[in-house]
Formats: sequence, C-alpha cells, structure tokens
Amino acid sequence: MTTTVGAAPTAMDEKARRTRDLLASFYNTDPAAAGAVAASPARPSPTAATASPLESINSTSFNPDVYMDVLVQQSNLEALLQRHVKMAAEIKNLDTDLQMLVYENYNKFISATDTIKRMKTNIAGMETNMEQLLSKITSVQSRSDTVNTSLFNKRENIEKLHRTRNLLRKVQFIYDLPTRLNKCIKAGAYADAVRFFTGAKPIFEAYGDTSFQDCKKASEEAMDLVIQQLQAKLYTDSEPIEARAEAVVLLKQLNFPVCIFAISSLFTCQFCSNKDGNGYLRVAGQGLDIFCPHRQHPNPNQLVFGRAWA
Repeated sequence: MTTTVGAAPTAMDEKARRTRDLLASFYNTDPAAAGAVAASPARPSPTAATASPLESINSTSFNPDVYMDVLVQQSNLEALLQRHVKMAAEIKNLDTDLQMLVYENYNKFISATDTIKRMKTNIAGMETNMEQLLSKITSVQSRSDTVNTSLFNKRENIEKLHRTRNLLRKVQFIYDLPTRLNKCIKAGAYADAVRFFTGAKPIFEAYGDTSFQDCKKASEEAMDLVIQQLQAKLYTDSEPIEARAEAVVLLKQLNFPVCIFAISSLFTCQFCSNKDGNGYLRVAGQGLDIFCPHRQHPNPNQLVFGRAWA
C-alpha cells in the first residue's frame, strides 16, 4: 500500500515535468535551464563536472557528443540499454504529446476562425437592418414634418372647431335636459336628476333669458316633480331611513328647505314629538341643520324653519 501511494505523486510529477518540458520546447523557452545556469557553482568539482552533461539535456547549450561520451564512461551495457529504452519511450511520448498539442491548437484556431466568420455575418446582417431602420425613421420624420407644415396654419382653426364641438355638446345636453329629467323621474333615479340639473344650473343662471328659456322652464317643472317626490319620501313613515336620508341630502343640494319630524331624545322641542331619533342623527351626520316645522310664521303655507331647540 505504501509503495502504491508513493508511486502516485511520482507519476504526477513526471507528467507535470513532461508537460512543462513539452511547452518549453514548443515555444522555445527554457526558464529551468536559465535558472540552472544562474545557479551553477563558481568552483567546479569533479562530481559536478561529470554530472553536468547528463543533467543539461533540456538546455539550449546541450552537446550530444559530450553527453554520449560521459554516458558511455559512467554506464555499463545494461544501463545503456535501459537508458536507450527509456529515451525511446520518452521520445515516443513527446511526439504523441506534441501531436496532440498541435491538434488541439489547430482545433482552437479553426473554432476561432468559425467564430470570427459568424460574427462578421451577424454584424453584416445588423448593419443591413440598421440601415433599413434608419431609412424608415427618416421617412417617418419627413412625413411628420410635412404633416406639421401643412397643418400649422390650420391648427388654430382645428382648435376652434374642437372648442365649438365641445360647446355644441353642452348645448345639446341643455336642450335634452328636460327629456333626461323626465326619464329619471319615471325610473325613480332622483339622484341622477339632481346631478343633471345642478350641472346645468350655472348655464341657466347665465343664459336662462335667451334661447334656453324654454329648456329652463321645462327643466324647472320637471324638478318640481322631483322635489315633490323627495318630500313624499321624506314625510312617509313607511319609507326606510336610508331613503329618507337620501331625500334630505338631495333636497339640500337643491337649496330646498327641509322639514324634519324626527328629533333625537337628546333634543326636546315644545311641539315636536320624538318619532325617529336615528333618522335625525343620520341627517345631522350629513352636516345639515335640523329645524322645527311648528314655529309660527307670517306665511303658514311656506315652510320656513328655525333651529331645533336644545
């Protein structure tokens, strides 16, 4: 077991040495020989003199005649035969390794050449595509400049036409408002009716005495029906609290006075009964004022209210 373990590093060292020597001989570099020359002793000895020719076989100053003379003098026939067999095997291995190295380098060279060809082909295709793209961009820019030039003088007219179109839409909405309001009344969509009317109210206030007078009158008549329906919801005890609260909010948006018969137990009124405290709190949460409907007023037919008494 010890012999096998010790032989493995020796084989690895031998392989590394052969690889190093092969590369050195292929690229004509011999740093080991240069180091050996620099490290040679200044005073030669008999042992160094006889060992030097045998050890300098890989150096650039190798002398084969001297090497053979020294080898013949120091070795017997059996040693010479063993040395011959060893050197023949080394030469064969070196030739094989050199051929493999040349083959690998040749394959790498071919691969690099193919890669360069593919890169040239791809770059050539990219150049063609870029030229086409540049041509299309130039064409688009030219057409855009032509359109801008032709529309420059008409731009103001186009903007005026756009504003006129929007104004006509608003005018058409005003003319269609009575019809819209009647549809909302039939569908019970009082919130939409209030939203439509409050949106058109500034136009009626500004131009109500002009050609919009008939539309204004018809819209106000429709809103009178909406107000009556909302009041009916508000004063009907069978209506849900949510519906009555919504009626209060919508009437408030129309700036119509609201009469609330629901007074919370926290508030007392001399003439009002506590019928629906939750309804009072819900309406009060909308930020609305709660008024008493029973206060004396010069015109009893008009509902004018004061604040609830606490």
